[in-house]
Amino acid sequence: ASLEVKLERAIVRLTDESWVNQVPTSSGLAGPRADKRRAIDLVRRFGKKKYEFIELKIDSDTPLYAAIEIVTYGLLYLFSRNYFGPLGYREINSEILEANSIHLKSLAPKNFYGKFDLRWLEEIINDKLSMPLNSDQPPPKSKWIFDLKSFRFP
Repeated sequence: ASLEVKLERAIVRLTDESWVNQVPTSSGLAGPRADKRRAIDLVRRFGKKKYEFIELKIDSDTPLYAAIEIVTYGLLYLFSRNYFGPLGYREINSEILEANSIHLKSLAPKNFYGKFDLRWLEEIINDKLSMPLNSDQPPPKSKWIFDLKSFRFP
């Protein structure tokens, strides 16, 4: 297994049950044989209906690729959530599909980022995606947090 996969597994093994890894993002979207490897590296539940989706990178790809990848997973999540009926899901029976807070994060070593500065992308994503999920819901139920942030570890 790659260093990335080993670290991902270690994080889940050494933390509590609020952490899981390899959460599928395309189940039911592209058929039974497509996108089998498309999964969120780490998901952390940090409160009632509050989650972080984390794309972990060690030494592959680029910071921009990592950010685009986690945003794609976030958009697939929104699509699945909004169209669960037509996708064949009988009902929302998963707390993650009822979340009111999803934080998209890319996490990589400091040297992975080098001189990359993704604040411009974070600002665009955060401006465009922080919106109520269901406009027919009155406040505060329509309060929705969906944002992107890149983090570095030593």
